[in-house]
Amino acid sequence: MDMYTNKKRIKNYLIIINILLGSATLALLIFGVFVIQPQQVAIATKLQQYIFFDLKKLAQNSEAVLNPSPEQKTTEHKEAKIDDGHKFIHRTQHPRIAIIITNLGLNRLLTELALTMPPQIALGFLPYTTSLKPLLYKAKEDGHEIYINIPFETDHYTNHGLSTNFSADENIKKLKNILATCSGYHGVYSKNQENFINNHNFINLILEELIARKLIFIVGKDINTVLPKYILGKKQIMPTSIIIDQEAEDEEIKKKLDLLIEQAKTDKTAIAYVHGYAITLDIIKDWLPKLKQHNIELVPISELFKESDL
Repeated sequence: MDMYTNKKRIKNYLIIINILLGSATLALLIFGVFVIQPQQVAIATKLQQYIFFDLKKLAQNSEAVLNPSPEQKTTEHKEAKIDDGHKFIHRTQHPRIAIIITNLGLNRLLTELALTMPPQIALGFLPYTTSLKPLLYKAKEDGHEIYINIPFETDHYTNHGLSTNFSADENIKKLKNILATCSGYHGVYSKNQENFINNHNFINLILEELIARKLIFIVGKDINTVLPKYILGKKQIMPTSIIIDQEAEDEEIKKKLDLLIEQAKTDKTAIAYVHGYAITLDIIKDWLPKLKQHNIELVPISELFKESDL
């Protein structure tokens, strides 16, 4: 009788334990869906790694992105070289435009779509690219210039990446670790939300390391941003002219691309900063033939520089 009672008691305990474990699992699942996931989406959105799209405003033709024509695949391009120093210049009679597509390397589809772009277009990869790193090297083999993102602090994330909250030694160590993630790239780039340019001592510290490595530094700021004079005076720094898809909507992107053409005509040169969004790549594919109509040349970023002493 005692043995039967013990077995029944153990069975009841096991049932209770299973119920508790099931309840705990369900609670964790609900917590993850309604608390953790929204927080991660919010963080990714601020870091420009996630974006919501209005389905009514998406581009309608994605065939050109998924299946590029032979002409697009075989577009003639010049081999880019890393100079000892860089100076923004205009060498030809025609206006010239350079484009960099950023934030690549985490999403395979978007990275592969970027690889279908003409080789004159530079590709910017995130430093924590791991499983998709072979695509980075394929991009180099296809003739694209490669730029690596340097994550700096923003107004919302003061400890994200390099930060004025860290010591000089800590920042240099972080920078060297990022630059060691791959090889053969032409330079680095920053995102438009980062505010490192407001700290003179901080940026000079970073520039010393970049100068020693002879790297171009693309500052991801749009045309309305007022940059400090010490930024504009650095030969190795190249501010971008326009962020094409700050608002990732069909009509807004097209307006920015038209503005890019007008700026190239006025200033003879212009650099476009593009996020790695499918909608943007789709629209750019259809827009590129306009450059020939306006007698504008699409060139690699390094073609806008010439060798000079730093």
